[in-house]
Amino acid sequence: MSEFLRTIDALRGGSDGKITLPLVVWAIIFGIILSWIIIIYKQRIVGAFVRSMIEAGATSPETAKTAEELGQDHNVSALSSFKKSAALHRMIYICGEEERAEDKKYRPETDENTKFYIPETQLKRAQDQYGGKGTSIWIIVAGVIGLLLLGVLITYFTI
Repeated sequence: MSEFLRTIDALRGGSDGKITLPLVVWAIIFGIILSWIIIIYKQRIVGAFVRSMIEAGATSPETAKTAEELGQDHNVSALSSFKKSAALHRMIYICGEEERAEDKKYRPETDENTKFYIPETQLKRAQDQYGGKGTSIWIIVAGVIGLLLLGVLITYFTI
């Protein structure tokens, strides 16, 4: 157990209180992994909501669809992100509230009858940002494993 505590102490900093290389490396590694998790969330969860509108042809108030019609009524995370994200407000419109979408403090109220659409002016942006399936989960897993191995090697050779 004392060897484990010495390793943790060495990661935290040297005996003189200075920050060590392994601590910096691990902080960078965890920051990269966290950013990858956020990217996957955006591509998979929010992207599914946007792609469903594109596939359904919801590009005007006349062709707008409810979350249930889009098959996204279970996607609570995407609907919650839509309520909070000004960037999504500029891309996804709610029928009858088009003029409010430009207001940065706008927080839409949604229910099961709310109809969503992506106007033609925002369609290209939506396709570019969310159109593809995105990065494969296996590439991210391999990257995480590689970063963790790099961290272990750096920690092993510097302690």
